[in-house]
Amino acid sequence: MRILEMNVKLTRLGRNRRIRVLLPDSYESDSRRYPVLYMHDGQNIFTIDVFGGGGWHVHEEVRRSGADVLVVAIDNNPDGDGTARYREYCPWRSPKTVNRKLGIGEQEAIGGEGWGYLASIVEDVKPLIDQTFRTDPGDSAMAGSSAGGLISLCAACRYPHVFKRAASLSGAFWLAQEDTEKLAEESDLSILERLYLDIGTEEVTGAFTAGNYLTSNRAVNGLLAEKGTDHRYLEIEGGTHNESDWRARFADVLKYLYDEQGE
Repeated sequence: MRILEMNVKLTRLGRNRRIRVLLPDSYESDSRRYPVLYMHDGQNIFTIDVFGGGGWHVHEEVRRSGADVLVVAIDNNPDGDGTARYREYCPWRSPKTVNRKLGIGEQEAIGGEGWGYLASIVEDVKPLIDQTFRTDPGDSAMAGSSAGGLISLCAACRYPHVFKRAASLSGAFWLAQEDTEKLAEESDLSILERLYLDIGTEEVTGAFTAGNYLTSNRAVNGLLAEKGTDHRYLEIEGGTHNESDWRARFADVLKYLYDEQGE
């Protein structure tokens, strides 16, 4: 496997961003086109330049899963002690109760740039990847954890014709719970090929407790189930909110996303 680095302009946000591209083992010896998985928090995906609490070692998990997929890891915006990341990964402004529970001053804006971030992936990042590498432009997916899980679900709702597979691990839907539920309820997800959600039973972020995480994710799962969306939802017993836990289950997530039988 090879991991390449590139820079791209996120036009809607007016920012440059580093991306890292994992080419699968067979890429050099095969002439076929590959599906692409777009992931957030790119600093953590391959443990090259870690942001936060560690790395996923996704290159190893891709190999372990047997998935023949090209992975594009998009760095997050680390400015503002994480607040800039929250702004890009949430389409709506969070209520001030979220600031208080995260220990962030109420003058700081949390959320609000998510649609621009997703549009930049569709309009800037994806065309660059499809032009540079031997991809299947019609087979794109998105995955992320925490706030990255929220924006991945949003991508599936807003762009189901682009991202036909999506995975939200430990989704921080509480960043904008009412808006997230409304989006899930109103979106037509019938053309999605795979949608995966999970949550650990021991997840904590700031003053957001494991109970908050479970209640939040159960509400979104319930809405998806009521409208008949074909998806997988798991509660991970003992699962906590960190990269080592996400890595431990990521090979199985990949198998679900890319196995034709969805097993």
